[in-house]
Amino acid sequence: MRYIFFLLIVAGSLISCNNTNSDKPADNPDSSQPERTVPASSRAALFAALKDLQATLESNDKNKVAALFSFPLTDSVMATHLDDSVFQKKYRDAGDQLTKQLFLEYYEPIVKYTNLDYITSLFKYLPIDSLGSSDEMEKYIKSKTNPCAEHYRIELDGDMVRLISGSVENDEYRASKLASEDESTGCEYSVVWMFRMEGSKLKFERYAAAG
Repeated sequence: MRYIFFLLIVAGSLISCNNTNSDKPADNPDSSQPERTVPASSRAALFAALKDLQATLESNDKNKVAALFSFPLTDSVMATHLDDSVFQKKYRDAGDQLTKQLFLEYYEPIVKYTNLDYITSLFKYLPIDSLGSSDEMEKYIKSKTNPCAEHYRIELDGDMVRLISGSVENDEYRASKLASEDESTGCEYSVVWMFRMEGSKLKFERYAAAG
């Protein structure tokens, strides 16, 4: 429950600014609401755009990935604070914004800083076609010897797609003799990448991290 609350804080902050090892649809807390928010007429287009997004991210081609963004990017959209004095000076000189030139020049460290590599791994665990008629799907990767469990989630919301990657306390580890009663795992962490449909493509909307 603590992780779910933690995740809602991250996702909720994004929405407000814009006003075990098996795949499964996320539970719908309100059965009175329809499970699917994406109209059937636009669902096929959204799935096609999501598959294009997957191909772009998995290509690791910095020029193709850069085409997902509308530069420059401010801190309120994607905060990027690399531990690099040269980058920091260039960032300040650009008006505290991430320009396309900076993105391409520092592509690898930016990918690591924003956990975009983990977001890209999401598709390995959550095949797009497995969404079926659901708008949400998630997966936990657990090991009884690891106090943290990996968490991956896809959410479709109208013309918006949220890709979520993070970690949560592993209940299987906690239940084992490996975990002491007073041990704090410090596993709660989440990264959210948000994309919105523009024409037939998904374009970057927002990034946030918490934990």
